[in-house]
Amino acid sequence: MNKKVVLSVLATAVVASMAASAFAAPKTGLYIGGNVKKFYSNNTLLNMTKDARATYKNELKTAGFQNLVYVNVKGQGATIKEMIDLGTKVAMADPLKQSDFSDLYSVVNNDGTISGTEDARSKVDPVDTGEVKVESVTAINLKQVVVTFDKELDADSATTLANYTFTTTGTGVLGGTPVLSADKKSVTLTLTTAATNQDNGTLVVKEVKSATGAKVAETSKSISFLDTTLPSVVSAKLTGPTKVQIKFSEPVTAGTLANAAFSVDNNTYSLGVAPVLVAGTLDTIEITLGSVLPNGQHTIKVNPAGTAPGNQIKDFAGFAVPTTDVSFNYVADTVAPVATLKSVTQTTAEITFDKAVSFAGAGVLNTDFTVFHTINNQPSYKGTAVLAADGKTLTVTFPTPLPAGSVSIYLNNTTDATKQLQDAFGNKVANSTLTATITNDTTPPTVTAVKAVDSTHVDVTFSEAVTGVDASDFTLKDSANAPVLVTQAVQQGTTNTYRLTTAALNGDTYTLSIKADSITDTALVPNKIAAYTTTFTVADTAAPIVTPNGSFSADLKKVFVSFNEKMATTGTGSVLDVNNYRLASATGTNPSALPAGTTISIGADGKSVVINFPTAVAGLGTGNLAGVLVGQVRDLAGNPTDSLSNLVTIATADLTGASIIADSVKAISKNTIQFKLNANLNAIDVNKFTIDGVQATGATYVNGAGESTVTVTAPADKWQTDLSDLDANAIQIAQGGLTNDQNVSNGSTITVAKADVADYVAPTIVTREIADTNANGKYDTVTVTFSEALQASSVAFDSFTVEGYTVLDVNVTGAAATIKVKELTSNDVGASVKVQLVKSVRDASDQRNAIVAETSGTVATDITPAPDNVPPVIAAVADANVPTATIPVWVAPPTTALDNVDGPIANVNVAYSSDDNGATVTDLVSARNHLAAVVGNTVKVTYTVSDAAGNAATPVTATFTSTP
Repeated sequence: MNKKVVLSVLATAVVASMAASAFAAPKTGLYIGGNVKKFYSNNTLLNMTKDARATYKNELKTAGFQNLVYVNVKGQGATIKEMIDLGTKVAMADPLKQSDFSDLYSVVNNDGTISGTEDARSKVDPVDTGEVKVESVTAINLKQVVVTFDKELDADSATTLANYTFTTTGTGVLGGTPVLSADKKSVTLTLTTAATNQDNGTLVVKEVKSATGAKVAETSKSISFLDTTLPSVVSAKLTGPTKVQIKFSEPVTAGTLANAAFSVDNNTYSLGVAPVLVAGTLDTIEITLGSVLPNGQHTIKVNPAGTAPGNQIKDFAGFAVPTTDVSFNYVADTVAPVATLKSVTQTTAEITFDKAVSFAGAGVLNTDFTVFHTINNQPSYKGTAVLAADGKTLTVTFPTPLPAGSVSIYLNNTTDATKQLQDAFGNKVANSTLTATITNDTTPPTVTAVKAVDSTHVDVTFSEAVTGVDASDFTLKDSANAPVLVTQAVQQGTTNTYRLTTAALNGDTYTLSIKADSITDTALVPNKIAAYTTTFTVADTAAPIVTPNGSFSADLKKVFVSFNEKMATTGTGSVLDVNNYRLASATGTNPSALPAGTTISIGADGKSVVINFPTAVAGLGTGNLAGVLVGQVRDLAGNPTDSLSNLVTIATADLTGASIIADSVKAISKNTIQFKLNANLNAIDVNKFTIDGVQATGATYVNGAGESTVTVTAPADKWQTDLSDLDANAIQIAQGGLTNDQNVSNGSTITVAKADVADYVAPTIVTREIADTNANGKYDTVTVTFSEALQASSVAFDSFTVEGYTVLDVNVTGAAATIKVKELTSNDVGASVKVQLVKSVRDASDQRNAIVAETSGTVATDITPAPDNVPPVIAAVADANVPTATIPVWVAPPTTALDNVDGPIANVNVAYSSDDNGATVTDLVSARNHLAAVVGNTVKVTYTVSDAAGNAATPVTATFTSTP
C-alpha cells in the first residue's frame, strides 16, 4: 500500500460522508495519531492550500496506516488500515472505541495553521465493561425486599446472604436464603423479623457477580417500609386426600395458626390438625381435612365472620385477609406413581417419580422397597437407595457395578399395604423393571469454568464428578510468570466445583494449570484429566504498597525504591514525578527536596524506580539522608497508596538471599537447580558457586521482566529424585558470584537451603522384579520399584503391561507398585518377561512430578527363590540312664535342627515309645510309668522335624533305661 492508495480511500470516504446527513460526534474528518496528533476536517481535506497539503502528505507517511482514523458524519469511523483490509463498509460498521484515538488533536486550518484542539476520545461512548449495577432496592411488603440489577446474575454469589447487609433503626432482621428470580436479574431477600410500617433502613450489596463474572461495586441503598395493601387469597389446591394448600398475595401470619381461621363448605366438613405454613414459603398455608371429601367443587372460607383476632390470617403490617371464599376441585387420585430412570452410571442410578411418594405406616426403604440390577433379588446386585426430602427422587448406589450393555433395574415394593411405598392418596408404587444401556465411561473429565471469587479464592468447575483433587494439582502464576501459592482445594457441597485458596490476587492476569493425570473421574475405570491451562483476570482494587526497605548505589548516585505491583507512570500519583519524593532521616523527619536535575526511571518490571541524581550525594544513607519519603503514588489501576507519605529506609545496595524470589527454587534434574532473582543480571561467576557440596560446573542466567532465572549444574547426578540426600546447603554463592544490571554484586555468601528447594524431578524406575509367590511354578506377581514414593491415585491397573499376561490389579505402597497378574495355565518360572510403564504416573511430592510412559518394556528380574529340596538335620541325642529317683520329673532331653534355608529350627517334635515286650508307651506320662515299673525298662524317644518347604529330616532316636 502507498500514499496514493490512502488518498483514494480517503477521497471515497469523504465524498460519501458529505452525502449523508450530519448529526454525530466526534467531528467528521481525519484524525492523524502517532506522534502527529492532528485533525483535518472534511472541509480542510478538500480545500487546503498547496503547502498545507504537502505537510499533510508527509504526516500520512509518518503516522502509519493504523494511526489514521477517519470519522464520517454518522459518527462511524475506522482506521485507514481497516478500511483497506476489510473494505470501507465493513470497517465502518464496527463501533468506534475510545482506544482508537489519542488524547488531544491539533485542529488544522485550510492554510496549515493550527486553531485549538479536538478531544475525539471524550465523544466516543466508553466500551461496556460488563460491570453489574444495582438498579433498585424495594420493600414489597414488611417481610421481603427485592434487589434489582441491570444484568443477569451468577446464582452462587446472588444467593449468598453474606453479600447483603441490612441495617435499620426499626425491627427488621435479614435472614433466610436469598431467592434469584427466573430472569436472574433480581433477588428477593427475607426479613426473619419483619419490619414495621414507616421503618427506614439501608441495604449494602457487595461481592455479587454478573453471569459473566463482573462484580458489583459495593452499593448502599436506602429502603422505606410502607405496606398499606390488604393481603388477599390467590388460590387453593388439593395436594393429598386430606391436604389443601392456600396461597396468599404476600407473606402472612397469625397470632396462633388455628382451624378457626378456615371453614370448609360452611363447616359442613371438619378440619383435622392445626394449619401449618408450608415449608420453604411465607405465603402458603396448608390445612388438614378431617376426612376425605366427595368428588367435586368445594369452598374454603378464610377468616370467616367471628374469627378471633388472634387467629385471623394477617399480613405483617397487621392487616387481616378480608373474609374470602376460595374454591378447589376435590378429585381423588387413583393413578399409581410412575417411576422413570433419569440417569445411570456403572455404580449409580437416579430414579424419579411423577409425584411425591412416602411409606405407609412403618415401611422402611431398602427393606420394604428394594432396588436390584441385572438379576432381581440377587443379594450381590442389591442397591442402597436414598429418597430425597421432596419424595420425588430416589438415588441408588450399587456396590456391584452394572455391566456394559443393556441392563435391567428392578423396583420391588412390599405386598404389605401397611408398609408399602405410595403416593399421598395411597396409590402403590408398582413393581417395575427399568431398562438402560450402560457404556463404559472412557471420557476424561475436563475443566468447564475457572472463575475468580475474590482476592484469595478461585473456583474451578469440572465437567463431571472427580476425585483426587488436591491443592498440589494446580499451578498458579501471575503475568510475570511468578508462582502464586495455592494452599487448599475444597469441594463446594456436592457440586463439581472446587474452591482454591490462594495467595493474594490483585490487578493481574493469572495463568492456572492442572497437571495431566493428577485428577480422575469416578468411572469404574477412572479416566485421567489431560493437562489444562487457562488465564483469567482479577481486577485491581487494592492499594499499592511501597516496600519499606530501599537501597542506594555505591557511587551515591542512585536510589532504588520498589513497590508490590506495577505502578502508574503518568498523571496524578505517577512514580516518575520527582515531586512525589523527598530525602529524609531514617524516621522520616527533616525532609528535603531531591537535588535539581534528578530524574526517575521505571524498572523493567514496572514495580520499581531508580532515582538518578545528577552527581553523587555525599552522606547518602546517613543522618537526614538515610531515608526517602514517597508521596501518595498510584498503581496502574489508579488505586492510591493508603498513606499520603510512605517512608523507605535505604542502605547500600547488595544482592542477598532475600533477592531470591520466594518459592522459585526448584531442582529440575538430579544435578540441576534453578532459582529466580528479583533483579536482572549482567554477570555471573561459576567459580563462586557450589552445589550439593561440590564445585558447580555450570551457572547461567536468563533475564526477564525485572527478574532473572539462574540455572546451576553439578558435575553429574548428585541426588535422589526425592532430594532426600541433597546437602542441607543446596547452593552456596560466594561473594561476587552474582552481579546485577546496576553493577551491584552480592557482598557476602548467599546460601540456598535444601528446605527451600522444591522437588521438580520426576521419579525413575529402579527395579522390575517378577516372582512366583505361591511356589506353584507360575508367575503371579510383578513388583516395580521407583526411586521415590508415588501418588497412589495416579497409578491404575492399566498403568503397566506385563508381556503375555493379564494384569488383575495394582497396589502402591511407598515407592513400590505391586502388580498382580493372572497365572498362565502352564509353568512359566524362568521365562523372560518384559514389564512396561504405558501410562505416566506421579510421585508423591507437592509437585506431583510425572514419569512419562515408556516406548518399550524391560525384562523383569526373576526373584522366585530356588526350590528347597534339602531336609534339615537333627542334632544327635545320646542314649542315657534314668535313675529311679528322677523318673517323676524326667523328660526327653531337647535337641535342635539346622536347615540350609531356614537356619536353626528350635521346635523339634518328640514322640515316646518302647521296644520292651508288652509295653504300651505313647506319651510322657506312660513313658515315666513304664520306667518306674521295673528297673531296666527302656523308653525310646524319636525326634522329627520338617523345614518350611516341607522337607522332613531323618528321624533321630535315643534310648533311656531306668536304673536303681
